[in-house]
Amino acid sequence: MDDLIAFLRARLDEDTRGLGDAQSISGMRWVVGTMQGTTVLMSASRFRAELDAKRQIIALCEPPLVDVRGLGDNEPRFIPGEGAPWGIDVLRVLALAYAGHPDYQDAWRP
Repeated sequence: MDDLIAFLRARLDEDTRGLGDAQSISGMRWVVGTMQGTTVLMSASRFRAELDAKRQIIALCEPPLVDVRGLGDNEPRFIPGEGAPWGIDVLRVLALAYAGHPDYQDAWRP
């Protein structure tokens, strides 16, 4: 799951960097792009909100780290705990939007 989460975060970071190229139309900033062959026009603020929502979804799906240090251990020792049973399915669906990316793995398909 870690590689899928890293993939999604990298794509969102790319999308965020691309937002810097938003075009100004009638005094508002717009993002113009294509999605599956269709031209998309969205306000920059809406696009930022979409990216933020996706980051929050990823955080909800990511398994928490659990401190497994024993008695007398001074240093915390973390391992991934069990996440929500539906988390991996949600992440796979989010990743479908990037299925055309060269780093996308077919094993992630829902």
